[in-house]
Amino acid sequence: MGEKKEGGNPITKAHQTACRRAGIVDFSPHSWRHHWASWMVMTGCDLVTLMRLGGWSSPAMVQRYAAVSADHMAEAIKRLT
Repeated sequence: MGEKKEGGNPITKAHQTACRRAGIVDFSPHSWRHHWASWMVMTGCDLVTLMRLGGWSSPAMVQRYAAVSADHMAEAIKRLT
């Protein structure tokens, strides 16, 4: 008990190594999905396209994943004036 298994998911291992080297904590491989969705919205991707690309079945799920920063929202408002 408590022994580490050999092998495992190479993506998970690479992610853990990269985070450790960069000093990043509390960022799981699943966090990349949130990061990707937010980045897509902030670069101008519409929610319907994002929903299809990400495989979400409803706009509500896309909105849970695609959070945008306060700075991004302020810039969007500035573009309207």
